[in-house]
Amino acid sequence: MGEPCFVNPNLYANVEQVLKYSQDLSLPPHSWCVVGSDGVPYVLANRLRDAMEALKTIPLLPAPGHIEINVVRALFKLLWPFGMEHLAKILGFRTPKTLDYAKKAADFHKA
Repeated sequence: MGEPCFVNPNLYANVEQVLKYSQDLSLPPHSWCVVGSDGVPYVLANRLRDAMEALKTIPLLPAPGHIEINVVRALFKLLWPFGMEHLAKILGFRTPKTLDYAKKAADFHKA
């Protein structure tokens, strides 16, 4: 079970705060902590880890949603010539631009 750190994780300063908070939780010499996140916080945490030597000891794990999205995109790309294009046309994606959108399995739910 995780230890919550109540901050908005979509800013570098806040992600850094979460990583340092997690690092403080694992201070004894034989303790460790894994941080799991998804989307924007995961990208920001990876960039911060690469830039800051003190944070490189924290293992980051992509959350299941991140892995699932990448699998779906890979399947769309793999199966496109074998029926996904036909399915997209049935679902109403008819113009080249909308078919390309469907092929990329793009999303527009970002805030």
